[in-house]
Amino acid sequence: MACGSGSFLIEAFDVVDNFVAKQRGQAQKGEVDFYDRARQLEVLQNCIFGVDKDKQAVEVARLNLLLRGLHSREKLPMLENIHYADSLKPETWIGIFRRQQKMVVLM
Repeated sequence: MACGSGSFLIEAFDVVDNFVAKQRGQAQKGEVDFYDRARQLEVLQNCIFGVDKDKQAVEVARLNLLLRGLHSREKLPMLENIHYADSLKPETWIGIFRRQQKMVVLM
């Protein structure tokens, strides 16, 4: 599925982050603390994946996800799990995720 500007990925991030927070007993109680930031960065880098054939859309999706997940003036990490490729042609992106060993692709 093409990620576009990241709207779907942002919603997926929110759902996954809330689930992980509840599982870890870190349900948000207002102000974001160190553990919330660490968990959100972990979710961004390890649980959210996207592909789009528009390079600009990939950059916008990365930025939107970072702005959604990070709450401080820290250096923004590179989201290497959002890639430029054609989502309708798995051969253009499947190898990228396998090399990173982050995603199991079932076909």
